[in-house]
Amino acid sequence: MFNNKYPNREPVSQSTISRIEAKWRETGTVKDLGKPGRPGVPNDKKLDILVSLNENPNLSSTQLALDNTVHRSTATKFLKKEKWHPYKIQLLQELLEDDPDRRNEFCQTMTERTDNNPRLVKQICFSDEATFCLNGEVNRQNFRYWAPANPHWFTESHSQYNEKVNVWAGIINNRVIGPYSFEGSLTGERFHDFLVNDLIPALATLYPDENMPDMPNQALWFQQDGAPPHYAAIVRRFLDDVFPNRWIGRRGSIEWPPRSPDVMSKMKCTKISHARLISSKIVFIT
Repeated sequence: MFNNKYPNREPVSQSTISRIEAKWRETGTVKDLGKPGRPGVPNDKKLDILVSLNENPNLSSTQLALDNTVHRSTATKFLKKEKWHPYKIQLLQELLEDDPDRRNEFCQTMTERTDNNPRLVKQICFSDEATFCLNGEVNRQNFRYWAPANPHWFTESHSQYNEKVNVWAGIINNRVIGPYSFEGSLTGERFHDFLVNDLIPALATLYPDENMPDMPNQALWFQQDGAPPHYAAIVRRFLDDVFPNRWIGRRGSIEWPPRSPDVMSKMKCTKISHARLISSKIVFIT
């Protein structure tokens, strides 16, 4: 009857009509029903999952599912619905006893200098290195902390490990200097060669001195942290010659506070003058 009534449509077979009729008798509709999918977390398991994470928030989703005899995707969907999130571990620099006093002294010094010279921060070349290790000491992809709110999970990270590749970069005003890479360990001699052959020519190109075009402008400052290569005598003598009374670092004109990167973001909320001081450094660290 259908084929005779609609001759211009594709004809249907008797088996098709039989399946439609059987579906109608079984479900009360001729529409295709959605696939049932994976069942949700049973009510008696929901509390068990939350209790497990409350006792050990570092459980992996796989272990959590095994302990509660549910599928992993089912457990993660339930946690997502309950607004729990697997937060990544963060690295927090360990501090020594006298670090706070040295930091406060540095802040006071720089506050006074920036008050006297508001352009000082724009005249400082902030610098730092990043060390890339191959031993996978801390892989943050493998650590999670399940919680309904960010717990700000930290672990202390030592500053020195076996160095494989070091990458140096600097920032002055709105200009990025570098990056430059050093394979293997960075020594005082290698860092001195870098200053002579790479950094000083780069600064002299961007900010030349009127009387000595091969040297950077005498208004520029240079900042470095207290890493052992920076403290080498050959490096400090060179900085004293090129930046007399104008470099910040270990035994420099101004002492750079040790283990400082983690305190930078905290300091920006204290005073406007402090925020001016660290703005360039924060951008570089980020």
